[in-house]
Amino acid sequence: MRTLLLLMAVSISATSCGPNSSPEKRMNIKNQELSQKVEVIFKRQQILRDSILILKKEIDAINNK
Repeated sequence: MRTLLLLMAVSISATSCGPNSSPEKRMNIKNQELSQKVEVIFKRQQILRDSILILKKEIDAINNK
């Protein structure tokens, strides 16, 4: 019985000690994912701002003719 309990304890501890199992590492992974998403959103916003500026200039050029 002790052998079985020892074997179960070793197997549980071995499987729960993965590289991403600690709360800090999981938090770091989520923070990295969020940072990447924020970066993508920032780039999209910049593209939209540039597009709006170009359209505004074209509209102003048409209105000034």
